[in-house]
Parts: sequence; structure tokens; C-alpha cells
Amino acid sequence: MTSPKRLERELIDWIKFLAELIYGLVLTVFYIIKEIIDLTVPPRQKSLQGEHVL
Repeated sequence: MTSPKRLERELIDWIKFLAELIYGLVLTVFYIIKEIIDLTVPPRQKSLQGEHVL
């Protein structure tokens, strides 16, 4: 039978693994959505009217 310390360490390792996996997926989805929005939504043209342009 495995010791409680080993089970605790294994559980912590699984929790860390799942947290990193979820974090990676969230970041990936965020950047994919950001790229899709950047490609589909045209950037707003900034008007230089009233601005001092050198």
C-alpha cells in the first residue's frame, strides 16, 4: 500500500499539471480569439484633424 505522503505528493502533482494545462488552453484560446478579432475588425482610422503633426 502506498504511503499517505506519496499520495499527497501525487495529488499535488496532478493538480499542478491540470492547472498548467488549463492555463495553457486559456492563453491559447485568448490569443486565437484576439487574432480573429484583429483580422475581422478593421482598425479605426485615427483622424489627424486638430493634431500637431511634425
